[in-house]
Amino acid sequence: LTRKGGGRRVTEAGRTYLELLTQSPGREGASGFLLELDAEDLRINTKAGTGDEYFLYVLSGTCTLSLEAENQMLDPGDSIYVTAHKEQWIRNTGAGPFRAIIVSPTSLINAEVKIPVLRTGR
Repeated sequence: LTRKGGGRRVTEAGRTYLELLTQSPGREGASGFLLELDAEDLRINTKAGTGDEYFLYVLSGTCTLSLEAENQMLDPGDSIYVTAHKEQWIRNTGAGPFRAIIVSPTSLINAEVKIPVLRTGR
């Protein structure tokens, strides 16, 4: 059980980019994250030799998901299941903040920051 605002956060300069909403207690299972981006991009790095799988549901705002040689524009209410073997970018391409739910296998979670991501500016 994670109460509102009680999830572990990955932040930079006081801005929350990812908040862990729930996590499976074992090695198997899935974890849920709230993703919030203002004008930033989020890069998801895949682990060498494995593919990343995750489900993304857009709550508000618009994003472009860049996956290998393909770009998908997502609006509120859109969802996508991603299996990728190379890095992916989630870019806020709307006029306001972007918010989404990400569900990924627990095995993808980095122990130090709780998800394998790097944030960069545009």
